[in-house]
Amino acid sequence: MSASLSEMEARGGVSGYYTNKETLEKVSERKSELDEEKGKTLNEISGIIQNLISTINSKKGTLAPVIQELRTLRSRASDLESEYHDKKRLYDATMVGIDSDAVQLEQEVKGYRQDISNDQSRFHYLSTMINLTDINQERILQEMKSYIGGDDLIEVQQKARGFKTYRDYYNKKIAEQENHGRNLREQQKDIKVG
Repeated sequence: MSASLSEMEARGGVSGYYTNKETLEKVSERKSELDEEKGKTLNEISGIIQNLISTINSKKGTLAPVIQELRTLRSRASDLESEYHDKKRLYDATMVGIDSDAVQLEQEVKGYRQDISNDQSRFHYLSTMINLTDINQERILQEMKSYIGGDDLIEVQQKARGFKTYRDYYNKKIAEQENHGRNLREQQKDIKVG
């Protein structure tokens, strides 16, 4: 049947008409199917969009108080941050003053410690000098008692030492040294002459 149809078309000057018509009908049928699928897809997408819009609107209602609270908290945080920076500047300025005072006090303490050290040294020196003076004074008293006499304990000490007073003792030593020096000079003369 297809061959006879082709002949008739060729005689009428419209060859391939039937084939084209069939192809066109198939394309048209396929287009209808695609349009139907598109419609279904669009309906599905429209349903999804409606669900999303509904969800967004419901979330907006739920989030509106939270967003309002967030705005309030952001404003409060900004105020607190400003207050923090003001107080930090005040703190830093105060700390600079305190540090300066601390350095000054440390220098004063260092000076006082040096004064204490100097005073302690002077105290020990003076204590030693007082002790030496006391010892010398005691010796002087002993020497005076020895010179004056009349004290039995001192007379026992004099006998044990072998001299009455230190004055006598040193005068005796001086005389001995002078005699010794004289003898040495005479020996020197004898050696030079001899």
